[in-house]
Amino acid sequence: MIRRIHVLAFLAALALPFAPLPVMAPPVAAAEKASDAETVIRAIYAQYSKDGWPEDAEKKNFSPSLFAKWDEVQQAADAANEVGVDFDVFLDAQDTDTVTDLTTRFTPDGADKGKVEATFTAFDSQTTVTYDMVKTDGWKIDNISWGPDRDDLRKTLAAIREDQKSGGSGGSGGDDEDAD
Repeated sequence: MIRRIHVLAFLAALALPFAPLPVMAPPVAAAEKASDAETVIRAIYAQYSKDGWPEDAEKKNFSPSLFAKWDEVQQAADAANEVGVDFDVFLDAQDTDTVTDLTTRFTPDGADKGKVEATFTAFDSQTTVTYDMVKTDGWKIDNISWGPDRDDLRKTLAAIREDQKSGGSGGSGGDDEDAD
């Protein structure tokens, strides 16, 4: 009996260096911590890969008013067997890709509004997308901008919906090179 205990103790001592240690996150300096609004945006981009994208990101992360506009366009498109928004609004692209080199910067505008500027690499190209954020049941996206030469998401949705009402296809290609 004593021999068995010694053998077990010996084996346990041998196994100890190979036992898994608790994984601890590296310490982050206070200045490097993301604001809650930045965390929302970072969580969306973390879900991208060459074969996948965030599921229901609009429903989960848009403000109620922006999601209502989004849903109206998508419902009308579905009813007409057409395409509503035909590009990924987070990547500003037709396809999906892994997102790397993501940086975010939050600029507050009072206690319950602000902007998150997200810069990332996808499709071997650096892209910057600006998110208008509002605090409503947590931080939510209230609009998306892809640069000064493009309509923002709210204007894009309004244009698609107007096109749908007039009998057009309603699709919007995001980075439309044929636009005037």
